[in-house]
Amino acid sequence: MPIFFSYTGQRRRVERMQETSHKKGSISPFHLFLLAEKYGNKNSCLTDLRIITICLLGYSGFLRFLEIVNIRRSDISFQDQHVSIFIQKSITDKYNEGSHVCIAEMGTKTCPVYKKKFGLHSLRSGGATAAAAARVNDRIFKKHGRWKSETAKDSYVRETLSEKLSVSSNLGI
Repeated sequence: MPIFFSYTGQRRRVERMQETSHKKGSISPFHLFLLAEKYGNKNSCLTDLRIITICLLGYSGFLRFLEIVNIRRSDISFQDQHVSIFIQKSITDKYNEGSHVCIAEMGTKTCPVYKKKFGLHSLRSGGATAAAAARVNDRIFKKHGRWKSETAKDSYVRETLSEKLSVSSNLGI
């Protein structure tokens, strides 16, 4: 028996050594620049833009594949000089607390932090805001937007300044 275990242990060590000797190469900033030139221009389709953004975020945030594919819109927060991405689950997160990865805005062609005024959800948010302003019935409103909760629906509605001011101006004081 001891000989079998010794052989199995040795075989595993050899297999591990072989695996490490076949590591894939690293991506360099030059590679990313070439990808950005080819797929990150104004004529690129949405799929190409998504792929180059994923590559740039993965590189600059040292993200693992499973961390990248599990990023949700609500995990991303744009700040003045950076973007913060909340990684909900990581293989090194022993206490399941999650962690924030901050990526600086650099203003270069390969910078993954690109703040713009409108995005794909701008249409959804604009439609929801218009429906709220038109006082569409909440049940129909929520069903039409396919929202499960009031909180989800409300997160898409943008109030105007006059609507915000109407709260205090209608208090009767």
